[in-house]
Amino acid sequence: MAYSNNFKVIIFDLDNTLVDRQKAAIKLMRDIILDDFPSDRYSNEFREELLDLLYQWDYEGHVEKKICFSKYIDRVKIVGRGWQYYNDIWTRCLKDYTELFDHSIEVLDYLKQKYRLAMITNGSVESQQGKLNKINISDYFEKIVISGSYGIHKPDRRIFQIMLDQLEIEPNEAMYVGDGLGNDVIGAMSVGINPIWVYPHPNVDSNIACQRIYKIEDIKELL
Repeated sequence: MAYSNNFKVIIFDLDNTLVDRQKAAIKLMRDIILDDFPSDRYSNEFREELLDLLYQWDYEGHVEKKICFSKYIDRVKIVGRGWQYYNDIWTRCLKDYTELFDHSIEVLDYLKQKYRLAMITNGSVESQQGKLNKINISDYFEKIVISGSYGIHKPDRRIFQIMLDQLEIEPNEAMYVGDGLGNDVIGAMSVGINPIWVYPHPNVDSNIACQRIYKIEDIKELL
């Protein structure tokens, strides 16, 4: 059912909303592990077991890399490389693996005709701007707020307020689209912005009342 609305701006999350962050993360993790444990000395089964663990520890990017890679180092007894070594690789290289979801451009083209578009994304400026440069979508957005520029991150309500102030709009004039229940849905609601939850995981549930979609292209049926 389509919305009856008075809102003017759609604010997007980036990772796992417009880009397949998980696909990129898995590819980079696999290359990191292959570098540490070459195929001529270690089995593919061994590397895949490590990949499964590293993927779990990363928790879709919600766990600090210090924690994630420290667990990796402890697990495989790596000597001479601290978590900072892997964090530097991650910050520099994840952008190179970043890809849009298949229908993201189609959705942005459709919505750009009807609404102002903006983006709030968590992460360092180097990492997030690198992704945006790689996928070449910045021109779709009137404003882009990268949390690393401000030292505060979703779900902190202040990062949403920064965006509202830059756009010069009230909360009820915006809709926020994101995949994270805490960072995106609850964060947006904390400042009075209505969220659309891109909800790809049936095992993640909540009784929070908000509109849900399962794939980014489903938004065209609402707006």
